[in-house]
Amino acid sequence: MLFYAVGLIGLIFPDSRPFFQAITPIFLLGTVILLYLFEENPTSGLYVASFLVFAIGFLVEVLGVKTGHVFGVYEYGSTLGPKLFETPLIIGILWLIQIYSVYTILEPFSFPLWLKALIGAVVLVVFDLLLEPAAVKTGMWNWSNGEVPFQNYLAWFITSIVMLDLFHLFRLKTKNHMALPLMAIQLVFFLILGILL
Repeated sequence: MLFYAVGLIGLIFPDSRPFFQAITPIFLLGTVILLYLFEENPTSGLYVASFLVFAIGFLVEVLGVKTGHVFGVYEYGSTLGPKLFETPLIIGILWLIQIYSVYTILEPFSFPLWLKALIGAVVLVVFDLLLEPAAVKTGMWNWSNGEVPFQNYLAWFITSIVMLDLFHLFRLKTKNHMALPLMAIQLVFFLILGILL
């Protein structure tokens, strides 16, 4: 909470905003490292699945930026750090944090796998709804016409289902008491940031 509270304050005030924008990649790396340190059932399968989610997340964003046919027409700013193929490398980490967290939150429930993936994808689309205004205002990315197309949310939904199903394919039994608090904190963080900026 302290981590995100400091980041929120730093991004809200214009004088400190450039510094906090510059350290956003470090912030995201720190988040994923701390999150995985709290995983109670670490396995080789978890790390393989996590790498695949990171890679798929990055590649689908590259495809999106290069073609405009996935999420819509958009481009990345400088906030998310170094880029490859006009796409920040850290974007795969952003996908991984969300997929892992949602998967872990839903893991204890005895729903059918298809229902878990469906619920998880809906949660992630809601997350993106809150993320988009804050992301644009902090220079993470920009949409060509200034508006987020419906296509973006549809692509988020489909991509999320694929990634969650990948975790299910590995039959991962993740357990992490930080997953739910982190997801809640991020939702509040991006909501407040989107409103106040």
